Amino acid sequence: MQFMSGGGAGSNLMGQSAASEQYTSIGTTTLYSVPDVDAAAGGYRVTLILACTTADASSAVVEATVAWTGDGVVRSFTSSQIGIASTSGYTLMVIPSYADKNTLISYSTTVTGTPSTGRYAVYVWVEKVR
Repeated sequence: MQFMSGGGAGSNLMGQSAASEQYTSIGTTTLYSVPDVDAAAGGYRVTLILACTTADASSAVVEATVAWTGDGVVRSFTSSQIGIASTSGYTLMVIPSYADKNTLISYSTTVTGTPSTGRYAVYVWVEKVR
């Protein structure tokens, strides 16, 4: 798994992660730690791609969850499940959100079943939008 923070000068990219060749669940992974300053609270857009990259004959499925805290309430959004039995398994989420200052924006994946040779990839990034 690869994690990178920031997107360089002039970029709204705050954090990103790319994990390929996965076959087990990925625990909660921080994409961005919203700083403890008033200007940091605000609109963020999280984009997540979840795809089967190597199919197998198992009935295993995987889903992804993005979580954040906005207005003092922990919020989350979970993708649809994709099968690891076919490389046509693919889902895309674009999540507009409001995040409080001094909180985390994170993601995780959950694999149900046991893939034998099947693998999936998850690509996720967070941008500041206002």
